[in-house]
Amino acid sequence: MLYSIFRPARGVYDYFETPEQHAINADLPQPKLPQETNGVGVPAMQAGRALPAGARPIGSGWHARGVVAREPSIGLGDVSSAIASPWTWLVLGLGAIFLYGRAK
Repeated sequence: MLYSIFRPARGVYDYFETPEQHAINADLPQPKLPQETNGVGVPAMQAGRALPAGARPIGSGWHARGVVAREPSIGLGDVSSAIASPWTWLVLGLGAIFLYGRAK
């Protein structure tokens, strides 16, 4: 089965292949979506299916092929959301003030 993951930094889809097969009319299991962000919904980059273990890369291209999968998580949540969060900047600012005060 073919899977595609969009890579925004390069503007292309990376293609992966797995040995699993699904019948043409078979429904795939419903993907588990992450929690809503700011009450708006789930970011499109996180709404795809999980890439199965053992998927091997087979190339890249401009268009999605097969099933669209989400980018594998790095384990820290969505980094872009954390960077955009005002709480992140508040904590970083307070940390910088604390370190500056201790350096004197």
